[in-house]
Amino acid sequence: VFLVFGYSQIRILSSKVRQKIKDLPNIKPDFISICLIALLCLAALSYFVEALAPEVDYDALEYHFGALTTYLADGRIHFLEFNTYGNFPALTEMLYLTAMILEGDISAKLINFCFGLLCVTAIICFCKRYFSLTTGLVSAAAFYIYPLTGIVSAQAFIDLGLTFFTFMGLWSIVNWFNCTCSMEKEPSKNK
Repeated sequence: VFLVFGYSQIRILSSKVRQKIKDLPNIKPDFISICLIALLCLAALSYFVEALAPEVDYDALEYHFGALTTYLADGRIHFLEFNTYGNFPALTEMLYLTAMILEGDISAKLINFCFGLLCVTAIICFCKRYFSLTTGLVSAAAFYIYPLTGIVSAQAFIDLGLTFFTFMGLWSIVNWFNCTCSMEKEPSKNK
Protein backbone atom coordinates (compact mmCIF):
# COMPACT_ATOMS: atom_id res chain seq x y z
CA VAL A 1 0.00 0.00 0.00
CA PHE A 2 2.79 2.41 0.94
CA LEU A 3 4.72 1.62 -2.24
CA VAL A 4 1.72 2.31 -4.47
CA PHE A 5 0.84 5.51 -2.63
CA GLY A 6 4.48 6.61 -2.50
CA TYR A 7 4.98 5.91 -6.20
CA SER A 8 1.93 7.96 -7.17
CA GLN A 9 3.07 10.85 -4.96
CA ILE A 10 6.56 10.73 -6.48
CA ARG A 11 5.08 10.86 -9.99
CA ILE A 12 2.92 13.86 -9.06
CA LEU A 13 5.88 15.62 -7.44
CA SER A 14 8.19 14.93 -10.38
CA SER A 15 5.62 16.30 -12.86
CA LYS A 16 5.29 19.46 -10.77
CA VAL A 17 9.09 19.86 -10.66
CA ARG A 18 9.33 19.39 -14.43
CA GLN A 19 6.65 22.05 -14.93
CA LYS A 20 8.48 24.49 -12.62
CA ILE A 21 11.71 23.93 -14.57
CA LYS A 22 9.93 24.68 -17.85
CA ASP A 23 8.46 27.85 -16.33
CA LEU A 24 11.86 29.21 -15.29
CA PRO A 25 13.05 32.14 -17.36
CA ASN A 26 16.24 31.76 -19.32
CA ILE A 27 18.83 32.83 -16.80
CA LYS A 28 22.20 33.76 -18.22
CA PRO A 29 24.68 33.89 -15.33
CA ASP A 30 27.69 36.13 -15.61
CA PHE A 31 31.29 34.98 -15.32
CA ILE A 32 31.55 35.82 -11.60
CA SER A 33 28.45 33.75 -10.79
CA ILE A 34 29.78 30.78 -12.75
CA CYS A 35 33.12 30.99 -10.93
CA LEU A 36 31.40 31.20 -7.53
CA ILE A 37 29.16 28.23 -8.33
CA ALA A 38 32.20 26.24 -9.46
CA LEU A 39 34.01 27.18 -6.25
CA LEU A 40 31.03 26.07 -4.15
CA CYS A 41 30.80 22.77 -6.04
CA LEU A 42 34.52 22.13 -5.63
CA ALA A 43 34.35 22.83 -1.89
CA ALA A 44 31.26 20.61 -1.54
CA LEU A 45 33.00 17.76 -3.37
CA SER A 46 36.06 18.11 -1.15
CA TYR A 47 33.96 18.13 2.04
CA PHE A 48 31.90 15.18 0.78
CA VAL A 49 35.01 13.05 0.25
CA GLU A 50 36.23 13.99 3.74
CA ALA A 51 32.83 13.13 5.22
CA LEU A 52 33.10 9.60 3.79
CA ALA A 53 36.22 8.90 5.85
CA PRO A 54 35.95 7.31 9.30
CA GLU A 55 35.73 9.70 12.24
CA VAL A 56 39.09 10.43 13.94
CA ASP A 57 38.43 13.60 15.95
CA TYR A 58 38.51 13.15 19.72
CA ASP A 59 35.53 15.42 20.38
CA ALA A 60 33.33 13.63 17.88
CA LEU A 61 34.39 10.18 19.04
CA GLU A 62 34.12 10.89 22.76
CA TYR A 63 31.14 13.21 22.89
CA HIS A 64 29.02 13.13 19.73
CA PHE A 65 29.46 9.45 18.85
CA GLY A 66 30.57 8.17 22.26
CA ALA A 67 27.26 8.83 23.97
CA LEU A 68 25.33 7.59 20.96
CA THR A 69 27.29 4.35 20.86
CA THR A 70 26.46 3.81 24.53
CA TYR A 71 22.78 4.45 23.85
CA LEU A 72 22.84 1.95 20.98
CA ALA A 73 24.61 -0.70 23.07
CA ASP A 74 22.19 -0.26 25.99
CA GLY A 75 19.15 -0.03 23.75
CA ARG A 76 17.88 3.17 25.38
CA ILE A 77 18.68 6.82 25.99
CA HIS A 78 19.68 7.39 29.60
CA PHE A 79 21.86 9.43 31.96
CA LEU A 80 25.59 8.79 31.42
CA GLU A 81 27.60 9.01 34.63
CA PHE A 82 30.99 8.66 32.92
CA ASN A 83 30.39 11.15 30.07
CA THR A 84 29.45 14.62 31.28
CA TYR A 85 29.20 16.01 27.76
CA GLY A 86 26.85 13.20 26.76
CA ASN A 87 24.28 14.58 29.20
CA PHE A 88 24.05 17.96 27.47
CA PRO A 89 20.95 18.60 25.35
CA ALA A 90 21.37 16.42 22.28
CA LEU A 91 19.44 17.91 19.40
CA THR A 92 21.55 17.29 16.32
CA GLU A 93 22.95 14.15 17.92
CA MET A 94 19.47 12.60 17.87
CA LEU A 95 19.52 12.90 14.09
CA TYR A 96 22.95 11.25 14.18
CA LEU A 97 21.55 8.48 16.39
CA THR A 98 18.82 7.75 13.88
CA ALA A 99 21.39 7.62 11.08
CA MET A 100 23.66 5.35 13.14
CA ILE A 101 20.78 2.96 13.76
CA LEU A 102 20.05 2.78 10.05
CA GLU A 103 23.49 2.83 8.44
CA GLY A 104 26.38 3.67 10.79
CA ASP A 105 28.59 6.58 11.69
CA ILE A 106 29.38 7.61 8.09
CA SER A 107 25.70 8.35 7.50
CA ALA A 108 25.73 10.57 10.59
CA LYS A 109 28.66 12.48 9.14
CA LEU A 110 26.73 12.83 5.88
CA ILE A 111 23.83 14.41 7.80
CA ASN A 112 26.28 17.02 9.06
CA PHE A 113 27.59 17.51 5.51
CA CYS A 114 24.00 18.06 4.34
CA PHE A 115 23.54 20.72 7.01
CA GLY A 116 26.42 22.58 5.36
CA LEU A 117 24.70 22.37 1.98
CA LEU A 118 21.45 23.54 3.57
CA CYS A 119 23.27 26.53 5.08
CA VAL A 120 24.69 27.45 1.68
CA THR A 121 21.29 27.10 0.03
CA ALA A 122 19.61 29.18 2.74
CA ILE A 123 22.21 31.94 2.42
CA ILE A 124 21.77 32.08 -1.35
CA CYS A 125 17.96 32.14 -1.11
CA PHE A 126 17.95 34.78 1.62
CA CYS A 127 20.33 37.07 -0.25
CA LYS A 128 18.52 36.52 -3.55
CA ARG A 129 15.25 37.58 -1.93
CA TYR A 130 16.56 40.66 -0.13
CA PHE A 131 19.61 41.66 -2.21
CA SER A 132 20.68 39.85 -5.39
CA LEU A 133 21.76 36.44 -6.61
CA THR A 134 25.37 37.56 -6.94
CA THR A 135 25.34 38.79 -3.35
CA GLY A 136 23.97 35.40 -2.30
CA LEU A 137 26.66 33.51 -4.18
CA VAL A 138 29.43 35.69 -2.75
CA SER A 139 28.03 35.32 0.77
CA ALA A 140 27.59 31.57 0.42
CA ALA A 141 31.09 31.16 -0.99
CA ALA A 142 32.58 33.26 1.82
CA PHE A 143 30.76 31.10 4.37
CA TYR A 144 31.46 27.72 2.75
CA ILE A 145 35.12 28.09 1.84
CA TYR A 146 36.02 29.48 5.26
CA PRO A 147 38.44 26.88 6.69
CA LEU A 148 36.46 26.31 9.89
CA THR A 149 33.36 25.50 7.83
CA GLY A 150 35.41 22.91 5.97
CA ILE A 151 36.56 21.32 9.22
CA VAL A 152 33.08 21.08 10.72
CA SER A 153 31.55 19.92 7.41
CA ALA A 154 33.73 16.84 7.34
CA GLN A 155 33.41 15.89 11.02
CA ALA A 156 30.44 14.84 13.12
CA PHE A 157 30.02 18.12 14.96
CA ILE A 158 26.80 19.96 15.74
CA ASP A 159 27.90 23.41 14.57
CA LEU A 160 26.38 23.32 11.09
CA GLY A 161 23.05 22.07 12.39
CA LEU A 162 23.02 24.88 14.94
CA THR A 163 24.04 27.38 12.25
CA PHE A 164 21.29 26.23 9.90
CA PHE A 165 18.49 26.34 12.46
CA THR A 166 19.70 29.68 13.86
CA PHE A 167 19.87 31.21 10.39
CA MET A 168 16.38 29.95 9.54
CA GLY A 169 15.09 31.38 12.81
CA LEU A 170 16.62 34.78 12.04
CA TRP A 171 15.19 34.64 8.53
CA SER A 172 11.77 33.99 10.05
CA ILE A 173 12.15 37.07 12.22
CA VAL A 174 13.16 39.15 9.18
CA ASN A 175 10.12 37.85 7.27
CA TRP A 176 7.83 38.63 10.20
CA PHE A 177 9.29 42.12 10.52
CA ASN A 178 8.85 42.81 6.79
CA CYS A 179 5.30 41.48 6.90
CA THR A 180 4.47 43.63 9.94
CA CYS A 181 5.99 46.73 8.36
CA SER A 182 4.13 46.23 5.08
CA MET A 183 0.84 45.78 6.98
CA GLU A 184 1.41 49.05 8.85
CA LYS A 185 2.02 50.93 5.57
CA GLU A 186 -1.22 49.69 3.96
CA PRO A 187 -4.26 51.88 4.55
CA SER A 188 -7.03 50.23 6.50
CA LYS A 189 -9.82 48.91 4.26
CA ASN A 190 -12.41 49.02 7.05
CA LYS A 191 -12.54 52.85 7.27
